[in-house]
Amino acid sequence: MSNQNKISQQYARFVLRFRWPIILLLIASTLAGALFVDQLDIRNDPDTLLPPTDRYVATNLYGEHTFGMGNLMVWGMKVKEGDIYQNGDPWFINMVQQLHNDVTALKHANSPNFIDIASSKVKYMGLDEEGSLQFKRMLPVEGIPTDNPEQAKADLQFLEDALHNHPAMESMLVYYEDDAGNKCDLIDSEGHLTVATRAHAHNDCKAKASFIIGDYNDDVKGDYLPWVRSVAALVEQYREQYGDRVEFLTAGEPYFLAYMLLELVEKSWLFIISLLIVVGVLWYEFRSWQGAILPLVGVGMTIILTLGLMGFTQFKLTTMMVLTPMLLLAIGIGHSVQIMRRYMQELHAPRCDSPEQAAEVAIGYTIVPATLSIITDMVGFFTLSFVDISFYKAYAYFGMFGMATLLLTTTTLIPLLLITFTPKKNECADERTWELTMGRRLSAMLAGPGKWIPVGILAVVMVVSAQYAKLGEGLDAMSAENPTAEQARIQREGDIMPGVEKGINYSRAAFKDHFMLGSLFGEEEVMIDGRPSNVAAIHELERLGNIMPGVISVNIPVRSKKTPLPDCVGDAYNDDGDRVMGPDVCFDADEDPVQGIFNDASVLAALNQLEEWMRGHEYIGYTGSYIQFVKTVNMVMATPDGGKPTDNLNLYDIPTLAHMTDPKNAYAYKDPEDPEYIPDADAMVQTYNGLLQANTGAGDLDSFVNIETWDEGIVMGFVNTMDPIATHKVTEDIQRYLVEHENEPGFNKLKIGFRNGEAVDIHVGTPGEAGYR
Repeated sequence: MSNQNKISQQYARFVLRFRWPIILLLIASTLAGALFVDQLDIRNDPDTLLPPTDRYVATNLYGEHTFGMGNLMVWGMKVKEGDIYQNGDPWFINMVQQLHNDVTALKHANSPNFIDIASSKVKYMGLDEEGSLQFKRMLPVEGIPTDNPEQAKADLQFLEDALHNHPAMESMLVYYEDDAGNKCDLIDSEGHLTVATRAHAHNDCKAKASFIIGDYNDDVKGDYLPWVRSVAALVEQYREQYGDRVEFLTAGEPYFLAYMLLELVEKSWLFIISLLIVVGVLWYEFRSWQGAILPLVGVGMTIILTLGLMGFTQFKLTTMMVLTPMLLLAIGIGHSVQIMRRYMQELHAPRCDSPEQAAEVAIGYTIVPATLSIITDMVGFFTLSFVDISFYKAYAYFGMFGMATLLLTTTTLIPLLLITFTPKKNECADERTWELTMGRRLSAMLAGPGKWIPVGILAVVMVVSAQYAKLGEGLDAMSAENPTAEQARIQREGDIMPGVEKGINYSRAAFKDHFMLGSLFGEEEVMIDGRPSNVAAIHELERLGNIMPGVISVNIPVRSKKTPLPDCVGDAYNDDGDRVMGPDVCFDADEDPVQGIFNDASVLAALNQLEEWMRGHEYIGYTGSYIQFVKTVNMVMATPDGGKPTDNLNLYDIPTLAHMTDPKNAYAYKDPEDPEYIPDADAMVQTYNGLLQANTGAGDLDSFVNIETWDEGIVMGFVNTMDPIATHKVTEDIQRYLVEHENEPGFNKLKIGFRNGEAVDIHVGTPGEAGYR
């Protein structure tokens, strides 16, 4: 007997000697772990996938906590007949307003950040009879009256005119469709709002749908299940009442991620079925209740211990972690079958004198291979821990822990329990006929020429896999001396298998087009781009993506490179009241130029340029920012007396010197008494900022710009795809654009996003509400 066997036998004798303390210790540990299972923090939070120091996470967290708009929801409502104005009948618009009221009343809602026709921040911008700038809600707070047809028609006409007069919001909130069912875009392929595209949408198409864009704070991530159930119940309530006239669609990051968790809970019975299948297989194999139940007891203890550790550590988990207990179940049952088979063989052997002897031999002979097998698995998990993505780390840490406990709960515990609950010798026969027959045939095949069959199959699989992975193309690109753009990317990223999809398509990773048992449960089947689907989370997301500018958001925080100066107080002035500290030390509102990059026309023009480029990108549907409020006010204010703002769409721009001196725009800015006069661009922007601040309510602008300092804001884009390659391209293209323009006027005053290692000041409070800082 080798030293290794001596050690294994010594271990077997040790655990037998202390059988009851070990059993009781494992039971106590399992009970302790069970106390923490309900504290599992499964939140599917993308912000926890990477460390907080990662530049993307830092940028996202900064945007969420400073401006909100980080947990966006979208509700789409499309009328089946007619348009949203319903020939003067306000039922549809009132329904949208009621839904707005209901979804803003849900827990964790950032109500001031909601964007829809009933939102307080979406206002009519025009001139009153005296020529003053007028801001007015698009809908009466109490809704459009249903008992006064004339007033209802007037209110609906005002709403339509108000949307036409607010090009930015109309493009975001109204979907136009022609008689053939084709989408009518308000912006052209280059991302510009043009007279032609608007005329086509207004004259040749119908306004068929409207949207509610909602924002929820980060607390929703810890309250996913109750919250998503309330959302689903609310939408179902509207479907029951209006479903014959309106198509309702729901999507958004918190809804989608919460829905994944809800699916796990509601489909948990599948796990019970899998356990019953395992019990059936074990019963067939061992023909005793001990053989069917004890392996599940051991594996169940490991699963409870692992889940308990997850709850105890409060590690931020994703629904991917459901793989951990399933993996432990599969591997643990394998180890359990091995130890059970060995124990039963020893128990039936003529030389066996007692269950204790069978247990000792079984443990002694299986503990070493079991340990080596588990160590190998743990090494695999350990390598995953080096990937700086949280669910990989969680999978690695808890996987290693669970695998280690299997040595105690299966290879050790099961033989100890079998001493107490010993099966009768006639309850389990040796190998069955079919097992012996299969074993002999496989042995004969592998001992003869047939051994080349599995080798050949493996070779074919490898060749086909290499073909689909484009391995040859990748290797050629790595050695190319004059690489093409794609070959340069392959060399830069070391991507020797360009055919393998990179990234995570969250919708496809979480949900497939078909739930296999969906037809049995009456799930509705719809068509998505020619593919049938009975999974609502998928077809509603993709349907919304087809009629909206996009349902996936990208937020780009912008800040000034120059930190705002503190106000001049106290020591800034001498006893005579004269200023002794210069404008480079402190700020005097009466003497110094206005601070804040959003008071600088060149900065606003640069951001407008960025937005127009983004809207022209093939994978970006639309953008939103404070810039569009300024452009709308400029269009309204610069339109000559008696003119209609929307007939002067060329004035929908930032009033820079270049814009105002352009021959096609000069008519709006020239002074008849002074032909040489050109308004000061910065002064105009500052005037517009003051008008917007004075005529909007608390929270109306805070989700786009900091109106206290005017020194930081955000540009929000809507990406119209979830394809990981396409979304990665969006990120790369935005970064490339910013690098190419970083030294141009306006851009050279901005810090956009965050760099790795940069300290980030995260504001605490309720984003989107005045005074939260």
